[in-house]
Amino acid sequence: MGPSFRTGDTLQVDLTVSNPGPALVVDAFFGLVLPPASGPALGCPNGDAVAFFVNNLTAFSLTCLSAPPQSFAPLAQSVTFPANVAPVTILNFFSLTWPAVAPAGTYTLFLFLTPPAAFADGFGPDDLTALTTASVDFAP
Repeated sequence: MGPSFRTGDTLQVDLTVSNPGPALVVDAFFGLVLPPASGPALGCPNGDAVAFFVNNLTAFSLTCLSAPPQSFAPLAQSVTFPANVAPVTILNFFSLTWPAVAPAGTYTLFLFLTPPAAFADGFGPDDLTALTTASVDFAP
């Protein structure tokens, strides 16, 4: 169980990135897996609604995790991470003030990196370069 939030509370996400290896070019995906009970009302009968943040975190694209991965919207495409970067923290990478209309339940935040256009042919074993998640609970 993660931190708990109520309507009007602010979720703040700090992000620490590093690259101890060679330079990488990646697509970055950031978003929230919504509580399973909200899925059917959002067009996801399997209870797997997900919001991918886009446009510099100012908008989101709603889809289902069971949808073809080609429909997943990246936050950024073809981003170059230089080689041998020590951990750097980006304070307040993302923040959200919880609205009263948000469905109650557990939300899972995620950030994953893929090679550029990795999902063009579906999802394969080499498509994830990095993945991190964290869960939070919301009750209006």
